[in-house]
Amino acid sequence: CSIAAIRDGVIQDYTVIQGNPLCSVGQAVKAGELLVSGLYDSKTGSFRYTRAAGNVMARTERTITVEIPLSYEEKVYTEPVLQEIELHFFNFSHKIFKNSRNSDILCDIIKYNSNLGQLGNNQLPLSFSYTRAYPYRTEQRERSTTDALALCYEELSRQLSTLSGEVQLLQKSIVTAVGEDSVTLTCTLVCIENIAAVQEFEIVQ
Repeated sequence: CSIAAIRDGVIQDYTVIQGNPLCSVGQAVKAGELLVSGLYDSKTGSFRYTRAAGNVMARTERTITVEIPLSYEEKVYTEPVLQEIELHFFNFSHKIFKNSRNSDILCDIIKYNSNLGQLGNNQLPLSFSYTRAYPYRTEQRERSTTDALALCYEELSRQLSTLSGEVQLLQKSIVTAVGEDSVTLTCTLVCIENIAAVQEFEIVQ
């Protein structure tokens, strides 16, 4: 395998454990560009192969865009909870309780099992399965631009929390825009991170 760039960046430093380095400090690279080759040319018409390994630290730029609509649908639960209980013993199943409901009704459905087969030190294949349906209707709601912006920042925080701990954040700039139908937040991040990604190749003799 070789090592290729997983994203665009400007190389700040690199460490090659194994392989033929093709990059240099200060070099701007594009995603997919080869950084360390697993192929050596012997200059005599033959080649030697290896599994390239190493890290390539680069200055990168990421853009995160979050858009929150000002109009949305909200679930309103109004009907009683509907339930179905079924007994299972070996391959036998029997419904012991069921509410009737209109199949056209919108519902959130939750299913779970309860194993009741523990008798002393013996385990019996006896269980109950529960199916609960929570009927609801949807109603149109409007949110303020302030609330929409707060949701934008919540989603931004969630996405930032998913970044690897190895990503060093150097700079963060945020631009917000309020439109007729939504609020948009655009966050630009400048980072130092390892852009090395393994790229396997096939050897054909």
